[in-house]
Amino acid sequence: MGQLQNHIIYTYNLKGWDADVLRGMWEKIPDDSKICPYCGKMVSEAKSENAIKQYYVSDKNRIVAILLAMLGFMGIGGLQRIYVAKYATGALYMITGGFFFVGTIWDLYKLLTETFKDGDGYPLYSDSSMKSNYHRRTVKSASTKKAMIAVFFGLLMLMGGLSGVSVSHQKAEQAKQEVVQEKNNIKKEEKKKDETVDENLSKIKIEVQLDDIYIEGKRRFFVDITNTSDYPFKGIVHIGGKGISVLDCIYDLKRLQPGQTQRCVGTGNVSEATKFRQTIQGKFLKITKNQNLNYKVVKQYGGTGMLTYFVCTDDMSDANLTSISQEFCKNYGGSIHDLEVRFVKKQNDPSLDDSLAMYAIHPMNKQLNNKLVWFDDAGNVGRIIATISKE
Repeated sequence: MGQLQNHIIYTYNLKGWDADVLRGMWEKIPDDSKICPYCGKMVSEAKSENAIKQYYVSDKNRIVAILLAMLGFMGIGGLQRIYVAKYATGALYMITGGFFFVGTIWDLYKLLTETFKDGDGYPLYSDSSMKSNYHRRTVKSASTKKAMIAVFFGLLMLMGGLSGVSVSHQKAEQAKQEVVQEKNNIKKEEKKKDETVDENLSKIKIEVQLDDIYIEGKRRFFVDITNTSDYPFKGIVHIGGKGISVLDCIYDLKRLQPGQTQRCVGTGNVSEATKFRQTIQGKFLKITKNQNLNYKVVKQYGGTGMLTYFVCTDDMSDANLTSISQEFCKNYGGSIHDLEVRFVKKQNDPSLDDSLAMYAIHPMNKQLNNKLVWFDDAGNVGRIIATISKE
């Protein structure tokens, strides 16, 4: 080619060359020149020195990029790309969580193998990988400053996000503890309210009576369940036998009061020869009783929605009768429809005629409902002692 040579020039100081002269382009040396007008070297010497090709790598720190990429596993993806001025994909990674972690893993692989490139296409190298003809770019462009600003704000977002997660976690834990505490309090209240007593289940009496009515070929029968104890009963009674379906005749007793009888209905292929089996599961519930009140229940009876108690007491004062009535209202007032508490002095099988006073819950009878009344000699309501209600 004669003395017309293409001379490769780069932008940085190479072996003492002047960076202002070397402009990073192909320069044509005149054919009749023996000395290069750009570097001052002999043409043969310049051609010899440029025989070794020079390479440039990114000025970005590879370790910093790796650390930023690892933050993608903490929910802030794409910082490594913003750091190297790949803003579009960096924003995409931040929105998608490092492209659902796949992009983060891929970038880490590229960084570790030193094949990851910055926004200008230059690879990120470690110091140990640099050779004699490798050089780092040192121009701090506006894009680099933007990248650093973006990374800074990204880190602020990460810190804010972690702080928010921590606060949310603390609030969630606090709410969880409050719910657990509330449940424990409810359980304690329920246990306190429905505290059981040790009472024999044989005090639940069951009587089965056959009926003459047939329903779809099955004979109907009645099951009378009576609580003969001094405490309310809560449980399940199952009546079985030949010709009765396993799932039929299961009766849920919500709160069978002392002396109360609940009538249930069942059907089956039964007859007078059928042997009925009964299964009782449940518990007796403790009721509140003021030990300072001196009274005794000497008789009690009732059906599904009606209860009558005969209470014997020596103190027939208005104050004592009112206190006893308040206790019966509290224990039984919300669980049955009609309640009568008849105050007597006779202990052996008293009758209605022996009633001296009465507290009644009769929602359909405005004259007696929630009233404690005193009877006159003729057995009629003589006067109202007090009005008592659970509310």
